[in-house]
Amino acid sequence: MADERALAAVRELEVADERVAAALVAVGELQRELSAIREHASANRLLLTSAPERREAAARAIAEAEEELARRREELVAARDASAEADRSGDENRAAAAKRAVERAEDHIRFGERKVERALRARDELERALAEAEAETPALEEQARAVSAGLRALAGISASGLEPPAPGLDGLEEWASRVSAALLVVGSGLETERERLVRQANEIAASVLGEPAHAGAVSRVRAELERA
Repeated sequence: MADERALAAVRELEVADERVAAALVAVGELQRELSAIREHASANRLLLTSAPERREAAARAIAEAEEELARRREELVAARDASAEADRSGDENRAAAAKRAVERAEDHIRFGERKVERALRARDELERALAEAEAETPALEEQARAVSAGLRALAGISASGLEPPAPGLDGLEEWASRVSAALLVVGSGLETERERLVRQANEIAASVLGEPAHAGAVSRVRAELERA
């Protein structure tokens, strides 16, 4: 009879342990959501904050590439004039050298055109990234509000952890850090509770089996008692 009462008590502890385990899973999922929101908000904030410098650098790169291309075009005009003059001179060596100079100038122009294209493409990609970062802020705020609402179902969360985020990317980062700290406290408490449940189950098993039990989970303690 005592064995049955002990088994029943351990089964109750197992039910409690399952609840704690489910809560720990929920805490882990919330932590991952918070981490994703915080990382995204931080990356977007850094990008948008650096927008003036990035735009200035992009414009400077375009201007430098266009200036270089203009110089290369002037060099090509001069090389072609020199080639025409060399052809008229009748000096074959001079004409061949002048022709090679024209070819080099043409290669330089093609390189310069590609450089301008790359600079323009980089500018366009920057503007696209900035626009996406600005557009994502409302979506991140909505995700944060959803997570904040879900926190209310979590037992043991602090009052500061339940406070919603302030508007903007700075508000999202601050909120994510604050809630993450609150969840660490909740998770630590849940781990302590699991340890207590396992310890109690082991103590009950030891009283029945007559020897210390060292199972690391309540379910294993229950299984040992059932086998006994």
